[in-house]
Amino acid sequence: LKYLYVKPTLKLDNLSENIKQAIFNTDKKELEKITGKTWKELQKITKLNLRHKGLKKLPISIGGLKNLTSLYISWNKLKRLPESIGNLKNLTWLNFRGNELERLPESIGELKNLTSLYLYKNKLERLPKSIGNLKNLTLLELHWNKLERLPESIGELKNLSSLSLYNNKLERLPESIGGLKNLSSLSLYNNKLEKLPESIGELKNLSSLNLSYNRLERLPKSIGELKNLSSLY
Repeated sequence: LKYLYVKPTLKLDNLSENIKQAIFNTDKKELEKITGKTWKELQKITKLNLRHKGLKKLPISIGGLKNLTSLYISWNKLKRLPESIGNLKNLTWLNFRGNELERLPESIGELKNLTSLYLYKNKLERLPKSIGNLKNLTLLELHWNKLERLPESIGELKNLSSLSLYNNKLERLPESIGGLKNLSSLSLYNNKLEKLPESIGELKNLSSLNLSYNRLERLPKSIGELKNLSSLY
């Protein structure tokens, strides 16, 4: 196969298995070119560093690297991610900082072993509902994006200890934010928040809360329930 054009409106599900395999094989060669490794070598590695490669797209074949535990694709020019990213079930560390991502695929929620997710310095306007499936996540960095709201499912991240949301466009927080029982650090610096939900008082382990440079006129009474708070901006 030297050249294949697939119309953007055509669903891959409608293609024959032969055509799908041809697309994957072509895409696989692209990944080999980017990494400088053979497919056989790539399938064995647990860590892959693709920082500062000038990437504008990520090959679909990335989802075939089932042994990856750490993936660094920071400081590129990616605008979107392939759904196949959800096949990397063994990932614990994922770094996409410094790209141009406008959205995340729903399949991101399949990365059940993920503990650290770096997405700052992108152009995200919203998060998929499936983000709440990342039950083992302890660190989530989303600062310097264009987020206007958070999905209610954010409150399902029970093991999250650090959430960074500064320099976004958040106007409100969902009530479910109170479900983040293990959260110790929450940074909401420089957003457009006009009020906080009463559920903020349920974050009993919170030690640092940054609310500066917002549009708050008052704080909820429940703020007094944060007995472990040592820093309040």
